[in-house]
Formats: sequence, structure tokens, C-alpha cells
Amino acid sequence: LYAFVGKLLGLAMRASLALPFHLPGLVFKRVLGQAVTKVDLKLVDKFLVDYLDNVSNAHLDPNMTAELFGDLYGDRSFTTKTIDGREVELVPGGRRIFLSLGNSRRFVERMLAYHCAEFDAQCAAIARGLATIVPINILRLFTAQQCELLVVGHSEVDLALLRRKTTYDSPYSNVHPAIVLFWAMMDAFSN
Repeated sequence: LYAFVGKLLGLAMRASLALPFHLPGLVFKRVLGQAVTKVDLKLVDKFLVDYLDNVSNAHLDPNMTAELFGDLYGDRSFTTKTIDGREVELVPGGRRIFLSLGNSRRFVERMLAYHCAEFDAQCAAIARGLATIVPINILRLFTAQQCELLVVGHSEVDLALLRRKTTYDSPYSNVHPAIVLFWAMMDAFSN
């Protein structure tokens, strides 16, 4: 299935067809072989990254003690939920290792490593499918944003250009009340 998605992405690129594949930027980055960062992950799961930032920065709080940290985060083990809801251990025996101030840095590192790589198998399959249509080494010359633009096209509509190119049949014209209302409504929409 994912290889087929890659082929569709490749066809969109080769034929200059804009397809509505609004995939997260981290997918395009992984397909191109680029590293996924915490910033990319935050665009997909803001709650997770904010939580990890809180855990990571807890030691900076002058009032933070090991006991207070335990009260706040101590019920958390070295496990996480996958996108499909399964629980996985971040380290061997992770279900028996509970988060503490002393191991919080390792916990955050393991959580970020897991979640940044969670879609690697799917992205690799997309890349394999894409490579059957477009040489992947050529694509790696592009940024993830440029690659996405090749697939989905520009998302902004140039209303001024659309107005200039629009023709009307009688009894309509650019000053007809229905047309004026139409353009006012179009101006009010976001892209």
C-alpha cells in the first residue's frame, strides 16, 4: 500500500499534477533520507513534544526536587504508545523502569528517538514506490518542502489573477450584485 502511495507521488511529480497528498513534512523528509527533528515531530504531535520539553527542563526549576519530580512524572515508565495504540518499551525492561529526575534525560532521548523513527518503515516503502517513477537520487537534491510542492502544488489561489481571467455571460458582469457578492465571499476565505 505505501509503495503504491509512493508511485502516486511520483506520477504527480512526473506529470505536474497537483494531488491532495497533504502529508506531514516529516514523511517527505524521511522519504528523501533526511533526519526528522523534534521540530518536525512537534508539527505532528505538539502535546508529546511539549510534555518532553517539560520533563527535559524540569531540572532547571530551582524548586524541583527528586520527590516533586516523582510526584509529577514518577508514574511514567520507559514505555510509549505507538500510533496504533500498542505499548512498546523504549529500552529493554522499560515497563519496570520508572521516570525519575536522574534518568529523565535518557527518557526524553529515547522517546524522541522512537517517535522520530516511528514511520520509517512506511516512509521507506513510499520511497521504494517513488523510486520506480522518479530517480530518488535526483529527488534528494530537493528539500522536503520542495518535494511536497512538486506533489501538491501551490496551495494559495491568486484571486487577483482569477478575477482578471474570469469572463461572464449575459446578464452577468463584474458589477452584477451576485458577482460582487461572490468575490467578496472569495476574499473572505482563507487559503
